[in-house]
Amino acid sequence: MTLNKDTKSAYVEALGQSAQDFLTNAEKLYTPYWNARTELVKSVISLASGSIVLTVTFLSSVFKAQSVSAWKYLLFASWLFFLMSIVAAIISFWFLTELRALPTIIISRSEELRQAVEKINVTSEHALLPVIDLISKSIQDLISKSFPNEG
Repeated sequence: MTLNKDTKSAYVEALGQSAQDFLTNAEKLYTPYWNARTELVKSVISLASGSIVLTVTFLSSVFKAQSVSAWKYLLFASWLFFLMSIVAAIISFWFLTELRALPTIIISRSEELRQAVEKINVTSEHALLPVIDLISKSIQDLISKSFPNEG
């Protein structure tokens, strides 16, 4: 069964609107979750940075120059772990920012989406495969942008 140009155009418009509605609803659904994650990451960065600054500030009063104890090594190890948590939080924050860009990436490919919809064969059991491939490609592009060396 083949569709005439007007019918196919109507399908393209309907699917485009449905995709935009889906992305808008998904963004509304996940925004509180993303905001909570963002605030958690900011808190981890603030607490770890504050802990490092506080211990460095009072370092001279806590340890005497000639005293050698296990506490010094524990303090240095804790600084290392605080720095690692800051780096992990910054990386997490970066991924959260990239994740929020996914709806924009998909919408920016509206012309490709329109072409994929035009390739739909309504008699095929895999009718939506071109559209799914395009969305999958958008997600893969986001991942490859996030992990440039993972090619």
